[in-house]
Amino acid sequence: MLRRLWDIAPNLDVCYFGDTVNVPYGTRATEDLEHLTLRAMRLLRREGATTLVSACHSVSASVIRPMLTLFGMSGSGIVEMVGPVTTALVEERPGRIVIAMTEATARSRAYEEGFGTYGITPQVIACNDLAPAMERGASPVTIAAIVDRVVADAITLGCDTFILGCTHFPFARDYFATAFTARGASVRVVDPATYVADVVTGTATGVGTGRGRFLLSRDSDVLRPIVAREFSGHERTIEVLDDR
Repeated sequence: MLRRLWDIAPNLDVCYFGDTVNVPYGTRATEDLEHLTLRAMRLLRREGATTLVSACHSVSASVIRPMLTLFGMSGSGIVEMVGPVTTALVEERPGRIVIAMTEATARSRAYEEGFGTYGITPQVIACNDLAPAMERGASPVTIAAIVDRVVADAITLGCDTFILGCTHFPFARDYFATAFTARGASVRVVDPATYVADVVTGTATGVGTGRGRFLLSRDSDVLRPIVAREFSGHERTIEVLDDR
């Protein structure tokens, strides 16, 4: 998500919080997600964030989206993942949609409700093992095997547009594209970050220098090289927080 955001708005200053102590979020109960989300929001506000972006689909679907709906908080400076994706995709004639997501996102039925507003019924595949595998730095062989199983299910369901409905999954986008091609399927693989970043740039205020602060609840040997590789063109710091 951040890579796409900086592609179109390179001068935005970003404070990123990675809750490396508690990931993955996708198998957690809704009550846990509510607690963790509110704690993260307080932290980011305290660190000076003016626009909050929930780049986690599980949090967006289970906590942020219901909160925005319940309290009528449009224009609040809080951006979630589901709304921008469903709104943009329906204009692109997506055909048969299949969404790979975590258990928490599937449980919320947020994508079904979002697309249902436009008379579209997507198919959903709950995939709980890919994000944890990526978090622990699993081998390419392991990642490819998980992806291939999901792709096989998507083809069985009938798929023209395949949505990567977890923030981790775009890092395996090439695996998904390769697996679809290997099975002879012509499928568009969609990274929701494209649509969410457009909304963020229309919401965020102020012009910065493109600096990134990466706050982690625990140090991560997996995340550090990703930050170095993906954001080499930006001034950046990684800070491991004490218990805040």
